[in-house]
Amino acid sequence: MHPRSVHAALLVSALCLSCTSAPSNSSNADASTTDAGSPLPADAGVVAQTKPNILLVIADDLGADVAPCMAPEADRLPMPRVESLCAEGVVFDRVWANPTCSPTRATMLTGRYSFRTGVGQQILGNNTTALPTTETTLPHILDPEYASAAIGKWHLANASNGGVAHPESTGFDHYAGLMIGAHQDFYNWTRTEDGESLDIEEYATTRMTDDAIDWLNQQPDAKPWFLWLAYTAPHTPFHQPPDALHTQTGLTGERQHIRQNRAAYFRAAAQALDTELGRLLDHLSQAERANTWVIFVGDNGTTGQVIPAPRNPASAKGTLYEGGIHVPMVITGPGLVEPGRRVDAPVNLADLYSTIAELTGRTRASLEAGNALIDSLSLVPYLTEAQTEPRRTWMYSELFGSEIAPEREGRAVRDERYKLIRFDQGDAVFFDLNEDPFEQRNLLDADLSVVQQIAFDRLSNALMDLTGAP
Repeated sequence: MHPRSVHAALLVSALCLSCTSAPSNSSNADASTTDAGSPLPADAGVVAQTKPNILLVIADDLGADVAPCMAPEADRLPMPRVESLCAEGVVFDRVWANPTCSPTRATMLTGRYSFRTGVGQQILGNNTTALPTTETTLPHILDPEYASAAIGKWHLANASNGGVAHPESTGFDHYAGLMIGAHQDFYNWTRTEDGESLDIEEYATTRMTDDAIDWLNQQPDAKPWFLWLAYTAPHTPFHQPPDALHTQTGLTGERQHIRQNRAAYFRAAAQALDTELGRLLDHLSQAERANTWVIFVGDNGTTGQVIPAPRNPASAKGTLYEGGIHVPMVITGPGLVEPGRRVDAPVNLADLYSTIAELTGRTRASLEAGNALIDSLSLVPYLTEAQTEPRRTWMYSELFGSEIAPEREGRAVRDERYKLIRFDQGDAVFFDLNEDPFEQRNLLDADLSVVQQIAFDRLSNALMDLTGAP
């Protein structure tokens, strides 16, 4: 059995976000790339005289179906520190990612959809497309005043773009973590730091937190920072975390027991992440925390091995169904109005690009100075105004690549109620998510009503406008 050394006691208190203010209403604003071109407001009132820090925390394979603050109580992962972030921040209920991790990370870093970056699937060796070094990334758009670091899972590199040197070539001052998509063993893994790799025997979630704290300790008090902290939990392999990081009982860590109780080990890994995130947040001084925007997201849906019923592997991670792309997101920080709100406006994780840009003082015009089209829309209005009209009327996701089964490749688009998936082989499915949230009845199997036909045409036209194909 692995050693169970720990660095923090378990945090057991939680703040619940069950009762919140009313969500945002819908609007007629278009969500296409062209409509993303309006300038960011110059007087948003978010950036203080001292520029804020940005902490972006990514949980691996944590979908909305199991997420804190979102999932039904029976399915909700035990993550009290994330729940407390929800209570002091804004929860976004309708957020889409990509079905797998590399495309989502590329989209967040560039503010651009996968068909623009070329990263449409998880990177598997040198035969799949990695994130080009020609992309303008979040660290590139930060004011030179900012220090930046990426800690944890990278999964955006191969031999085509620099390999272990890729995080620094995308603009980060410092990188430490796992270059590939997953551990074989959370206690024995290859850690890369600034281009140098070494095998270590340390619990990954704890070591990544240590690396984040060590980097923060090196930053001058007056210098603002951006920290991309991408945990590898609760992604497989299922394992037993250090005992003091979770409260799950009866875990033995034996292979057969793990196979028979995957959900319990998944919950333990998520709780260990939550505990270590709490240790990081508690490490910040009161003044530093007060000047830090904290963004917590999942990178794609929950793996089919543990996604709760009625979803199953056919509608979980790796698919364009809600179980594969609907993810949690909460944001909290200085200047936020009316903590504890929920926003149901459509959001794509590409929107974090423009959001972080605005929070750190950049304007929309400065982002568009190059030739690259940006699909990102700032979420700052939702943070600084209690009632804000949605910036999108629809949201988009996609899945493609040489290692994806052809019948799974396709594009998805949804509005407030309806969702359309068009698979590249020609099939389509169309759902009323209000009446059928688990996508079990394809409306195209029968004649559409007038209202349904209008919605179907509208979403088909959105796909055409965006990608050139209905």
